[in-house]
Amino acid sequence: YAQRQAGCVVRMLNRAEEGCQNTECGCCYNRGGKLPTKGEVDLATSRILSDGFVFVGITEQWALSICLGHRILGGRCLRSDFVDTRLSDPEAVPFQGTKEARSHQKEEVLPAVDAWNTTELHGWEDPYDGALYAAALERFRRDL
Repeated sequence: YAQRQAGCVVRMLNRAEEGCQNTECGCCYNRGGKLPTKGEVDLATSRILSDGFVFVGITEQWALSICLGHRILGGRCLRSDFVDTRLSDPEAVPFQGTKEARSHQKEEVLPAVDAWNTTELHGWEDPYDGALYAAALERFRRDL
């Protein structure tokens, strides 16, 4: 599965106009789409590193990303910005902004990058989206 998804984000950034009806499109879930070219990887990373995106956040750095986003885009931080509303526990009550919902909310912290279990990948890394992620980290650190 992981290898079939290789370059998913790079493809989305470069081939979005093609839509996902065609098997040669940029859609990540297709069954025959071409892998990204070096030129597509370079274009996607240049968009990340330049001002092609107003803001670049990193999921593993959620709190810092939220604060950086507010610094760049404005607005004030809210408690709800830091709550995981997509809990995997079916018994968890999602944060809904009310005092009652907050009292039942299970706040969870995203695991550190090295805490993700990637043993099933047997060392495989996505060379296309990996380069894009490295550029996103560079941009994120620069903007901090």
